Amino acid sequence: MLQQFSWTQFLLTSSVLSLVWYSGVLLTAYRTEFFSFFQGRPSVITEKPLTSYPDKELDSEAEHDLMGPSKLPDGMEKVSMSAIAFGAGHSTDRLHDDQLGLIPDVIWELRQIFELLAKQDGNKSDFFRMVKILGDKYGRIGSNPNISQVNLFIREHAPFALSAAELEILWD
Repeated sequence: MLQQFSWTQFLLTSSVLSLVWYSGVLLTAYRTEFFSFFQGRPSVITEKPLTSYPDKELDSEAEHDLMGPSKLPDGMEKVSMSAIAFGAGHSTDRLHDDQLGLIPDVIWELRQIFELLAKQDGNKSDFFRMVKILGDKYGRIGSNPNISQVNLFIREHAPFALSAAELEILWD
């Protein structure tokens, strides 16, 4: 049966059917643009210049969505970059000190003090004098919740014995 058709008949028929198909699509989907093109007036849909970031436009469209914005998972919230903090239950001052490494800095300086005491044959009174300077430098170290780590380090590395009472008054 296909042998009865020539190539010219096939190409002519497929061209006509394609023209009919695309005309139907043009008239159903793009009717207003099609008629405004032939009437010489501007198209109904005009492009507006981009005045903000595309994400902002998407957010404004999402705000007017019929179903509303999506709910964040439990325990999550949108915050600004300056409000990001890791860990719960910390005050901002203490968190800031922990992030900067207050305890590791104090322990490092205590190591320097112990090395200096070992080189110069220092005694307990020299140690208390240097720790007083260290306490003035770091200010609130006595009220830090991790001061027990510092006291444990002093107890383990000090070349002389320190009582619990001396360790308590050390950072006052």
